[in-house]
Amino acid sequence: MLAAAAAATAATAGPERDVLFIYDGPAGRSEAFKTASYIEKLLSHFSLGPGRLVQARDYRPGSAEVPGFLFVVFEEGTPDVPDALLRDLARRKAPIVWVNLHVEKLLELNPERWGLTHMGLDFSGKFRVTYKDRTFVKEDPEFNMIRVDVPDKVWVAARLDDGAGRTWPYVLRSRNLWYVADAPYSYAHEGGRFLVLADLLHDVFGLDHPPSRRAMLRIEDLTPEDDPAEMRRIANFLAGEKVPFQVALVPRFRDPKSQVEIDLADRPEFVEAVRHMTAKGGTVVLHGVTHQHRGLSTDDYEFWDDVSGEPLAFDSPDWVRQRLSQGLRDCFRQEIYPLAWETPHYSASRNTYRVIAEFFDTFNDRLMAADISGAQVLSPYPFRDSELGVTVIPENLGYVDLDNPDPDRLLRNAENMTVVRDGLASCFFHSFVPLRHLKRLVRGMKRQGWEFVSLRDFGCNLRTESHWVTSTGGAGSITAVNQYVRETTWSRTGRLVSRKLGASRQKGRVSRRVGLPSGGLYVLETLDLRPGRPRAAGPEWMSGLY
Repeated sequence: MLAAAAAATAATAGPERDVLFIYDGPAGRSEAFKTASYIEKLLSHFSLGPGRLVQARDYRPGSAEVPGFLFVVFEEGTPDVPDALLRDLARRKAPIVWVNLHVEKLLELNPERWGLTHMGLDFSGKFRVTYKDRTFVKEDPEFNMIRVDVPDKVWVAARLDDGAGRTWPYVLRSRNLWYVADAPYSYAHEGGRFLVLADLLHDVFGLDHPPSRRAMLRIEDLTPEDDPAEMRRIANFLAGEKVPFQVALVPRFRDPKSQVEIDLADRPEFVEAVRHMTAKGGTVVLHGVTHQHRGLSTDDYEFWDDVSGEPLAFDSPDWVRQRLSQGLRDCFRQEIYPLAWETPHYSASRNTYRVIAEFFDTFNDRLMAADISGAQVLSPYPFRDSELGVTVIPENLGYVDLDNPDPDRLLRNAENMTVVRDGLASCFFHSFVPLRHLKRLVRGMKRQGWEFVSLRDFGCNLRTESHWVTSTGGAGSITAVNQYVRETTWSRTGRLVSRKLGASRQKGRVSRRVGLPSGGLYVLETLDLRPGRPRAAGPEWMSGLY
């Protein structure tokens, strides 16, 4: 049935690949706007987008007849469905995806066409959703009851148990109409029912990606105050398991209350531990610069005001640019090379993201779809934000909490993720949590059939005037200002492959075109001074460099 539905959708869509979202509620602020924004961010996974979001009140007659795909997202209790929209939808032949409320307005226009009847709303709140033999607890307390009057016309893709012995359609298709019986992102959490729609979008868009089970692991919130021994133990375990991983680095630790600030240069043992992690297959992700703006590092936000629920009052492109430049300089001076970005507490304005995208083309993140608190996109697969020009490699399973360590919760989330045919199950772990929990998590996910991959497998770039860090290869350049130029390549496991230092100082643009094996890492950089040869008994990371 999946293949048939996909083929029918593809045939209906024809060559037109535009996507239009009609939503209700206040412009740019409503819950329906957030839901539409979340789905819009996923379009690139299907070689679509960017989509257009239009408030229902601004709908213009005839607009629904043009795009290849049309989403109607209504979440306000008071109907705000323009008559012109309903008339256009009734004539439309291409796919319609109606999400949540007021679908009865459409069904009543032509009951025989759809073979469906809206029976009202159920608020009893004891619901479970079943899809592909997996059961999901429905996090919010309401859904739309739809009666299927003509079963031969309707494919029920997912069902809902109402707790009273009755089952109802949760997601269905009748002719060119897809219907989702609630707001799938309302109270959404890791491993939750949002995965149902995320998978069925393959059928809506007629693009059935090959099945895969890729997984990713990130070691989170590492600051110069963390214990190097714990970091080494984690790296050694993961290398033994042949699991690549990410290293979320905060290069400066601040505690304003105690008037303490510690950077990488103050903690050489920590720097050695980070290098040890990269030598064991870790890839560095810059996780902010201080991960705070008024409180303690890693506890506080850096680019968002959590009190007002808005961007920082003093946020500006120059401030963000200067902050990132300082953090990167701290890393480069210690020969640490971030490849991607993670926003502290997953919170920043779109303007801040635009500046960060000047440096990084890949975020390992939950990107905020809009400047609204709680607008982080929970995605089961990578997507591209075309406005920012970045690829988002999502985190979507959660983490093991030190106060209540339960790796089995993440394993349940990962098991639920298997309903997404090409899902990427991604989680994080703190170095101060006992290692036994990481062992249970990693080995459990392996038993579920997940294959751990590296951020480098997606092809990422960091570009500054002085550094090009890439796992993609291709063409890149830096600018030398009477400086030496050095090129270094590592394998996917962190082994040094080659290092070449220019014989003399250079000026101007320095360009290179490089080819990299899968998972490799290449750095082109400028140096103010020519490095001396390391001591014979130097630290492990220096062995074999020259």
